[in-house]
Formats: sequence, structure tokens, C-alpha cells
Amino acid sequence: MNFTGSQVQKLLFRLSILFILGIIFLIFNIRNQNQKITKGDACLCTEILNTPTLTDNENKIPSVRQCQKLFKDFNSAHDACIESVPFQPVTPTQDSVDTI
Repeated sequence: MNFTGSQVQKLLFRLSILFILGIIFLIFNIRNQNQKITKGDACLCTEILNTPTLTDNENKIPSVRQCQKLFKDFNSAHDACIESVPFQPVTPTQDSVDTI
């Protein structure tokens, strides 16, 4: 295949436009993901919803509103926090020093 100079320029132009649009999409997507509070932030929301100085200023702090929408109250956020922590029961081991 032989490409002419104008065909190469058109191809490079299209590739650069796609590359720029891809970068813009990634930046927009990453920025929006970092601003949203999700179920994984339950422990953070327990702290936010348990702090009166934060909940009193809920109109000024978007995180408070997001936590309230997601969990409704402190207790539901606390329950979700407890469920999100992996718990492995401790298995008793025999002490190296024998007890009498």
C-alpha cells in the first residue's frame, strides 16, 4: 500500500484527535470518580455523620450530603463500615511455655 502525503496527514490528524479525546475522557472520568462517596466509604461516613460540626454545616460540605443520601444516618453507615472490614477469627495457639 502506498500512501500519499495528504492521506498520511489525514490519518495522523484523526489519530491525534482520538488521542486527545481519550485523554479528556480519562481526566473527566477520574475526576468524577474521586468526588463520589460510595459504599466503600462507610467508615469515613461514620466519622462525618458522628461529628456535629460537620453535620451542622451540611450545606457547605458536599461530603455530608452525600453520606446522608447514601446511608441516611450514623447507624446504617456504622453497620456498613463493620461489614466492610474483613474479620478473621483468631485461632488459639498453644503457648511455648507449658502451664502447670
